[in-house]
Amino acid sequence: MFVEGTAPFPRLALASLSPELHAFNLETWRRYQETGVGLHPRILPIRRDRQQRGDSLAVFFCVPSPGGSPLQLRYEVADHGALTEFDLEAIRNRPQDFAAHRDDTFRVLVCTHGKVDPCCAVDGNRLYRHLRDRGDVEVWHAAHFGGCRFAPNLWCLPSGNCYGHVSTATVDALIDAERRRQVYPKGYRGRIGQSMTTAAAEFLARQRHDAWGLDELRVEASPAIDGRVTVHTAGEARSYRLASEPHPDVFFTTCRAEEPRSPPVHRLEPLDESAAKASAGACA
Repeated sequence: MFVEGTAPFPRLALASLSPELHAFNLETWRRYQETGVGLHPRILPIRRDRQQRGDSLAVFFCVPSPGGSPLQLRYEVADHGALTEFDLEAIRNRPQDFAAHRDDTFRVLVCTHGKVDPCCAVDGNRLYRHLRDRGDVEVWHAAHFGGCRFAPNLWCLPSGNCYGHVSTATVDALIDAERRRQVYPKGYRGRIGQSMTTAAAEFLARQRHDAWGLDELRVEASPAIDGRVTVHTAGEARSYRLASEPHPDVFFTTCRAEEPRSPPVHRLEPLDESAAKASAGACA
């Protein structure tokens, strides 16, 4: 859930955005932790430049779909408190019931939140200004995505695709690919609703099968079963194991890092008849 705010992002962006929404978020998380029933929505504050603000507040839902692209829904609300009345479980479980609010507008959300790591603000704002100055892209500031070592990060809607290490030199090609319903290979970090395991496996699977169409490939991951993943493409299902190991080099991964570290490197190991072949590649 992407919720429009009207001020620069504070350290506790959601709590300052709306105490009611923050309390609702905590309650749904508590209920999910205690019962395993329901859901814990990811609520991310977003904002526009001052001159673009309207009288109402925009809210975008990006609802994951196991068999294809996420569904983007758009609402306009008078205040944030109205969001506590939304039936989020129904939106997740029966998204087709909300088709009247479907919005296929292409938009980009750039993380410019520098409180967690200044790289996100410095590099993210540079990227935001580039997209804003293009004039043909609806672009928003977004609060902390996660994955600061990949800064600058952006999300594309309605595809729900996340990209890291995006530069002003590559973002135009990324935008063109997304508009053609293609995944841009450089910096791809997976899709909204995926676990880190599934996201890493999908990138490596797309690389192995050279399958960059948005719905050309689908990955099912079972990390509890020895990292096994199933890749569905062109009517076939193939099994792999996602293996990880530390990066061979040690380096500072973010602007705020106090000591160097070795981030994980992932690879796909075939479990079918081609198991003797070399692994698909690496994803740091």
